[in-house]
Amino acid sequence: MKSGNASLDQQKLLAALIAVRDGDFTVRMPLGATGLPGRIHDAFNEVVGLNQRLCKELSRITFSDVGVMAEAARFIAVKVDATNEDDDAVDKVKNRYGVVGLPTVVLLGSDGVERARFTEFVPPERFLDAIREIN
Repeated sequence: MKSGNASLDQQKLLAALIAVRDGDFTVRMPLGATGLPGRIHDAFNEVVGLNQRLCKELSRITFSDVGVMAEAARFIAVKVDATNEDDDAVDKVKNRYGVVGLPTVVLLGSDGVERARFTEFVPPERFLDAIREIN
């Protein structure tokens, strides 16, 4: 795809989109492109940065909240680093729990049945309400 004197490498864009879908928030499109390809690169890089911040905010704000930590003590927490797209174990976990993007938080009851799912930043109060309802 060409626009002005810049072109959009669709293969590179697809590879970057797949990497982000799989949790790699370090991938970026090249800076400095002009025209429509440059705008696409810039928008892509901004969205990836926002997703990266969402994941960090969950850890920094929600999961470190004193109330959340106290209530979550009755759960077994499992955190999966889903950024290694070459790891078959990561793929198995993502497939088992239907993870299609990050962040994803899946809350299971003691019977192993999914009770809640979050695919965005969740403030501590909302997360606390969700875990209080789970036996």
